Amino acid sequence: MKAYDKAIQYTKGFSIKGAAIRDRQNIFLFFENHYDEKKHGKDWQQESRIVYYRPQTDKVWGGKGYYNLFNVMGICLPDKQKTMLFTDWDGNAYKQGLSDGYEFIDVPKIPIEQGNSFNTLKWIDSGLYIGGNGRTLLVQQDDKTWRSFGPGGTAAEEESATLLALTFLCFDGFAADDIYAAGTDGDCWHYNGQQWQPLDIPTDQDINTLCCAGNGNVYLGCDGGILLEGRGDNWQQLPIKAYDDTTLITLLHWFQERLYIIPANSFDGAYEYDGKQLLPSQLGSLRVDTNNMFTDNILEAIRPSDKPGPTVPGAPNAICSCDDLLLVAGGNEVVVFDGTQWMTLFQSNLTDAELEQTGWRYQP
Repeated sequence: MKAYDKAIQYTKGFSIKGAAIRDRQNIFLFFENHYDEKKHGKDWQQESRIVYYRPQTDKVWGGKGYYNLFNVMGICLPDKQKTMLFTDWDGNAYKQGLSDGYEFIDVPKIPIEQGNSFNTLKWIDSGLYIGGNGRTLLVQQDDKTWRSFGPGGTAAEEESATLLALTFLCFDGFAADDIYAAGTDGDCWHYNGQQWQPLDIPTDQDINTLCCAGNGNVYLGCDGGILLEGRGDNWQQLPIKAYDDTTLITLLHWFQERLYIIPANSFDGAYEYDGKQLLPSQLGSLRVDTNNMFTDNILEAIRPSDKPGPTVPGAPNAICSCDDLLLVAGGNEVVVFDGTQWMTLFQSNLTDAELEQTGWRYQP
């Protein structure tokens, strides 16, 4: 059995919840298992698996399982040891040195206030940042102690935020003194290195994802299929053709002079934006054709993509890139884009031989 087929067996019953990439030779995928009442009953236990794809090593595919992690996220750090850091929403953390074997090393738990949780991990400028609910934001620089630097405000403002359950769902930055953070009910803030300023944006929808793009603009992906472009208090809405007003834009990423936009529902497909035009992506997707419906069952209207190659993974929930490779993952599939062609890196429903036969298997 080839290494790829072993990886499929190792992740059977699991789904992809995240990903991180350093380069074509170091890709990490984060899996979590599913609860099946008939199969597991009361004996079920949450399990996460960190799976790596490293084609220049003797293993190619490998991984490790954990029982103390939930909603794993990770990032490849630009240090001399080429370290990979991953953590979960409770602050449990591990590292792996990419240059010296496969060992995952336990590191001190990231501190978090009681009742809060983490959901976003990023490297900005020369610091490691992590954010979560309750407007939580922490930063660590030069491997020193984690410190909180999220927006405070007056006691009345803090009480109001707590009562409204306002929470940061995303953040990004151009530099340590130019950071944007956003979340529920259109709550959006900017940090200039010294203080936070709330922003007036044209939506009260939840902001699920935020991208500080290479063209100098900030993009906000929101509920209701709303995509905003701007900076400060100056914003405009871009015309996404969403499936319906329940569409959630959950993934935004800047890659090779373009913004890639992927809604939570794979029926909505993917989009690309070059700063002037908003176009359907080359990545295919299932589509909904209501002209051929005979009942109210929307499943009758689902049609396969009319584009050759891979489609948007079901329930897409991760997007990341290195200099020359963009990765999108979710459900049981990982697809990558090298600037020219979309290819499949992992598909748990396909064996090694079957994936090879598709004609669009990724080869680094």
